Amino acid sequence: MKLIVKGWNAADVERLRQMVLAGASVTRCSAALNRPSNAVRNQARRMGVPFPGIRVLKAAQKVKIAAAERTLAPGSLRYDGSRT
Repeated sequence: MKLIVKGWNAADVERLRQMVLAGASVTRCSAALNRPSNAVRNQARRMGVPFPGIRVLKAAQKVKIAAAERTLAPGSLRYDGSRT
């Protein structure tokens, strides 16, 4: 079985750059460009705009949830189901 490699043209490279800078995920970019997620991740890294790591994404999500929970009224349910 022969491996078929799809090259990156200038339009795809620019589209990927814009999507990464806009904060799109690897999965979303790979679906939009119709390419494997590893190919998208590697190309972004080669261009100098790598996707953020999972630890960075989880930390940002925790900060966002904590900020939202601070705005909750006393006695309302938190994200984890407990009460404030």
